[in-house]
Amino acid sequence: MPMPTLSIDADRCVHQRVRGAACQACVDACPPQAWRMGEDGLGFDPDRCDACGLCTAACPTQALSLPAPAPHWRTTADGRRAAWWSCERAGVSGLPSARCLLALSPAWLQAFSRQHGVDEHVFVPGACSTCDRGAGLAEWQRQWRGLATRQPVALRIAPATDCPRPEAPVDAGRRRFLARPSAPPRPAAGTLTSAREDELARAPAPRRAGSSGAAPQPVWTVDIARERCTLCLACVRLCPTNALIFVAADADCASATFGFNASKCTGCGLCTAACDTQAVSAPRVPSPADAAAEPLRWAARRLRCARCNIDFHQFSGPGSDPHSLPVCPTCAPGSRQRPNRVVQT
Repeated sequence: MPMPTLSIDADRCVHQRVRGAACQACVDACPPQAWRMGEDGLGFDPDRCDACGLCTAACPTQALSLPAPAPHWRTTADGRRAAWWSCERAGVSGLPSARCLLALSPAWLQAFSRQHGVDEHVFVPGACSTCDRGAGLAEWQRQWRGLATRQPVALRIAPATDCPRPEAPVDAGRRRFLARPSAPPRPAAGTLTSAREDELARAPAPRRAGSSGAAPQPVWTVDIARERCTLCLACVRLCPTNALIFVAADADCASATFGFNASKCTGCGLCTAACDTQAVSAPRVPSPADAAAEPLRWAARRLRCARCNIDFHQFSGPGSDPHSLPVCPTCAPGSRQRPNRVVQT
């Protein structure tokens, strides 16, 4: 079987969207160092690539893709549908295999489960602890635990000796005579991506204060410094999953709400790269306190600058920070920032 070819959608890459972005998820994930970060930016050497798919699973914006492997289907005694995935280094012959099971990102498996009615995934791994592709196992497990709170799907590890063997062909006439049920249909393998944007964009809106029900657990999050933010809204415009929002409360945008829904965050870092005032931190792993906290919501208002007579937005509420000044970020003392000016039409 020929080695699959990695496909690169440059328009989706963080580095194509924001110059000087710090993301190097593909570089960190690539065992043969086919991806490299140099002075001239991100580079890829196809001759080094072994199509393991680890960079595909790591890319937060789904810029990388590969032909997806096909699972081996089994139906359990209680009617549950199980998809068996074996690593090519597990020593299982005669069945479809993946080059690395860690290339099947948790978000992609969740999407696959929903599309094909999978009740259980069964992994038949190789020796991950000694494999050069196994360094990302802990991070894979963390993401699986976070996403499992949204769509419960069972995951089981099985030894190679338990892997189902190919069935011998059955005569069609005899199958009809004995009324033997046919095997479950095998869907097309499709495309393997990280699926982060597609899956996390499906997260519900932030819960209202006092509402019942737990919000989905965040898998990544960022910290936002209110006193540094100029409400330029560059982060809102760039966020691929609408984790950052700016919603007007009325038709003329006199009042609005700036918010962040961590359950939609893919950890791509576009908001961090776009922020000129370093108000948005680099993406990080959430803590238990983050999971229990209410989604960030700050009220904002539109004002007219007392100096330049141009409309701008700032956060509402009392305080001694820059958002208490009656001037836009450009006219504020000592400021060199470009404001988000709302030009009236």
